[in-house]
Amino acid sequence: MIDRAGEPPEFGGVRFWMGVVDDGNGGRAFRVEREDGSLVVERPLGPGMTLRPSDRDAIVDEIARAAGGLPQGEMLRAMHAVEKVLADAGGRVELPALERGAPDAPDRAGAGRRDRGRIPASEFEPAPGASVRAPPSPGEFLRDVWSYSSVAARCFVVSIHSEGRWAPRAFCLDEYGTLDAVVAAALEYAGSARPGENAYFTVLPLARKPERGRGTSADVGAARWLFADLDYKEEVPAPEFEGCREGGGGALECYYRDGDRWIHVKRPPLREVLGAIAGVLGARPTYAVDSGSGYHLYFRLTGEVSGDEFVRAELALAGRLEAAGIRPDPQVKDAARVLRLPGSTNPRTNRICRVIYQSDAALDPDALTRREPGAGTSAPVPRPATGGPFITLEPEDVARAASLLLPGFTPDHKHMIALCFGGWGAHRLVHPAGALAVVKRLVELSGDHEPMDRYRAVVDSYARAGLWSEEVAKEVEAALGIRPPRPSNYGNTEVCGAPRLQEELEKAGVQDAARIVEGFEALVAPLPPRTARAPEAPPPESPYIRDALDWWGENFSLPADAERWRAAQVASYVADALVGAAHVRFVKICTDKKCELYAVDGARLVDADIVIEEALAAPGVREYQSVHLPTIVRRDLSRAARALSAEDPNPPWALNTLAGVLDLRTLELRPHGGGGGQGPYFTYVAPVRPDPVVIKAIVDGAYDITGNAVYRLWRGHFDDENWRYFVSSVGTWLSPRNHRHLAFLVGDTKIGKTSLLSALCAPIEPIVSHADLGEMMGYTFGKESLLGRRIVVQDENAASVLRDLARLNKIFGERGKIEVYRKGREPLPMPALRAAMFSMNDMPLIKEMRGSTLAAFLDRLSIIQMRAPEGFEPKPELVDAVTPEEALYFLLWARRELEKNGWQIEKRGEEELRGLVFEKSWVLSGFWSDCVEESGEVRAGDLYTAYQRWAQRHGVAAVGRNAFYDLVAQKAARVLDRDKSLKFVGVRLRPGAGEC
Repeated sequence: MIDRAGEPPEFGGVRFWMGVVDDGNGGRAFRVEREDGSLVVERPLGPGMTLRPSDRDAIVDEIARAAGGLPQGEMLRAMHAVEKVLADAGGRVELPALERGAPDAPDRAGAGRRDRGRIPASEFEPAPGASVRAPPSPGEFLRDVWSYSSVAARCFVVSIHSEGRWAPRAFCLDEYGTLDAVVAAALEYAGSARPGENAYFTVLPLARKPERGRGTSADVGAARWLFADLDYKEEVPAPEFEGCREGGGGALECYYRDGDRWIHVKRPPLREVLGAIAGVLGARPTYAVDSGSGYHLYFRLTGEVSGDEFVRAELALAGRLEAAGIRPDPQVKDAARVLRLPGSTNPRTNRICRVIYQSDAALDPDALTRREPGAGTSAPVPRPATGGPFITLEPEDVARAASLLLPGFTPDHKHMIALCFGGWGAHRLVHPAGALAVVKRLVELSGDHEPMDRYRAVVDSYARAGLWSEEVAKEVEAALGIRPPRPSNYGNTEVCGAPRLQEELEKAGVQDAARIVEGFEALVAPLPPRTARAPEAPPPESPYIRDALDWWGENFSLPADAERWRAAQVASYVADALVGAAHVRFVKICTDKKCELYAVDGARLVDADIVIEEALAAPGVREYQSVHLPTIVRRDLSRAARALSAEDPNPPWALNTLAGVLDLRTLELRPHGGGGGQGPYFTYVAPVRPDPVVIKAIVDGAYDITGNAVYRLWRGHFDDENWRYFVSSVGTWLSPRNHRHLAFLVGDTKIGKTSLLSALCAPIEPIVSHADLGEMMGYTFGKESLLGRRIVVQDENAASVLRDLARLNKIFGERGKIEVYRKGREPLPMPALRAAMFSMNDMPLIKEMRGSTLAAFLDRLSIIQMRAPEGFEPKPELVDAVTPEEALYFLLWARRELEKNGWQIEKRGEEELRGLVFEKSWVLSGFWSDCVEESGEVRAGDLYTAYQRWAQRHGVAAVGRNAFYDLVAQKAARVLDRDKSLKFVGVRLRPGAGEC
């Protein structure tokens, strides 16, 4: 019998019990039951509590069938649940590539019948230097395949395919920030595929987000993998059987229908394929994936190559495989080709695609295409590169720098010297061709046998400084005649420079290391003073960016000799003038990983790039053309900008309006730009311009609320008691305190609830979330729309059932912080919300009827009943009759009323709230009072049958059986009888109630 401790997992809204049981024949089996005890599926376990993958997949299929169909994400979750329950019981699922066929499963490769067990490790031993590891999870696999150092690897694509239609989605680092976030978002999207749909991924990354579709080979900017799709299928006139049979070592035979055709798959064991590949390549694949019918093979390359180099290497790989009698799908030679995503289901065979083999093997693309690694790399005398913001090193400068560094260029220190000399060059904007020419000269003079390692150290330094690109690489190749290597650790560490270079020379025993490093400064011209000459026109007094940029466009110009300046000089002059002359304020918000630069517009933070772009487009500076100029200006501004933490913007005690910053603690309206520009700062501006005179009247108690449009239009919708509750509840919206307050605005349809809440939200929309109450409590990413908001106002009908009051209590202030999960990005902490108001036609069903969680919820809750006055007709233009200013004044008046009441919210008492929540809103209340008495016990089926008869007689739509059982369980104990039938203890049908 299944152990029913805890809560059963739920898939597709249906809950299932699962566990390991005795099969009645001395063996063990894995069993799944519905909540009422009825059998869903039972599969036998092998020796050592092992479950065949085909049996595991069959269990998942039966769960999906019992739930009425599941999307692939839910099926994968069900598969993980089965594996976890099995593992908790001491069992495991065998991987198909690492298992023998069972005695009754013939080996389709002709090996006959074999005993079940592990294949010896020697049969999977890779080439020398490589080792076999346990297959990774889909996320680990995708993270490895999509991990690149090249800046050309920006976007990654997952596609869902169904009935000839493609639904691709690109996940770009520019949007998601980190590769982990990209992978998480990509897997979430793939998990949304419905039964019968295919989930694919584009193996190679794209350099840009495709304008349409999945992208093409031209969009592929880098490659570090080769791949092969091995199909073993053929069309046959008729099947011998339908479905799939697994043999030993990954052998597989399937018959399935494809339209009006029958397809036969006969796949050999994986070890035969690996052995043949090792014979022609000298190495085995890095990954082998069971695609559900064939094999997908992935070969890691020893370095990253371009799209063109990928095509040459992929053609060479295909030729080698064909020589071994293996014919991969020719379409895989397309650089933008998609392959089935591990973790998804192959709907043709109904088998889950999974990684079944992994090793550390890697292929050398040069060896694969029979090219000599050093061919064509002799370098002529370097000629200086020109253009861009870089400083050019003349040949005599190269010779001088190399002679200074040569004494320290010893075997123990040469790598760090090359790395830090490259860092010095990046800091001083020396063209990479010049820095590489110096290191190339050092390699020649010292007889270094690993020149590419030294060159890569220089390239890494420039890449980490954001100064390396394909265009720069081409300039280096044209100048030096050598093809520079690709960066190996782009963006991972800080750039070392002159101080570390001096330290490394000293470690190498070089005398006067400080003098040598100082001598490098003679190689570059000194920068001009950082103080820019201010134009003669007086600077703008306004704190707004628009005024500053208008002044800039009319008055700013570069000095006459700027034509001879380097980009760094121009950038320094522009940055100083923006701050010192135009009085534009800049701040940066820093996290552990990076800082983002913003300009201050009044009190609102705007992207600094917008300001920089317009400033550089002004007549006085746009003649100076350099693609690197915006980057250097941004760098100079960021160095001098005031640093803020991520929690500094949008303080909860203030509201940023068009007229200034409203201090909610004192209701003082302060003009923008006050306080010496020290903040507070906001990411929004509320679309309202309040009058300080009216605000003062509210503070002094002289404001006539009866003349306010909100009062005139909606006061008649409430009786006196509910009006007090309503005013007290909306008073929390702009309170400086965290009231942990929830309000339910309840009333019939078309009585003006939506219009009222829409009008009140208009002036404070930037701080209001309209998150759905049900999604907020039951959906993983349901709280994402709360970020940056203070209150929740749902002006449509809210959730009909509240299932998790504990989660709701946390969102509204049980603790100071809540964690918000975001799609494709890291979770973020945010302060608990201050208040909320949810509009609804009827009270929602509360799933908890007792305990401290319910008490905490009722302590937060206010129920406000709204009605339609006589003669009221809803009109869409009702909202337009209230200006944002009048709505704001009403909210501030309500906040002032709350303050006068000592910040105590007026609301119903706990007993009255309980009555409203459970008596009037409970779906079964009528049936309960007519047909049930709370004593004894009753079979669940008999109780539901009586309820159906009662509902039919009263013309009430009956709830479903499972929902009915959940509702009854709120008032009675649900137990499973010895005959596995469900019953309720503590209630029974009322004797003599004929209508039941």
